[in-house]
Amino acid sequence: MASLLVLASSSLGIGHSLLAVELRELNHDLATLLNLLLVVDLGLVDNVLDVLALLSCQCRRCSLAAKTKQALKAIMLSLIQEIDRENVPKRERLEEILVEVGMNDSSSCNEEIESLEQEIGDHASKKWTASP
Repeated sequence: MASLLVLASSSLGIGHSLLAVELRELNHDLATLLNLLLVVDLGLVDNVLDVLALLSCQCRRCSLAAKTKQALKAIMLSLIQEIDRENVPKRERLEEILVEVGMNDSSSCNEEIESLEQEIGDHASKKWTASP
């Protein structure tokens, strides 16, 4: 269930960021509940205890992934602000960020650029076709 929340929140488009935030918050709430729940005192069978333990692990893992994603987003925004101030970032810093986002070579960069161009084009066409 928790992995579905992360999958859904990561695959949502630009206009659905509020829903993605809501899903992450629900995932966090579920992780907190599972951490506080005294399952031993409930007298549940071993299979149910195993499922609850697995769900708890999944929720914690998803929370860590969301925090990592937020940290990367903060780094990227910082880099963009630096470029806006006309400060040229060091090559090593740019390389680290590109590796972090999975762009290790020119073909992966080209794929990402094409994907972003497609997404922007789709978003713009939806915006213009939705207007009366």
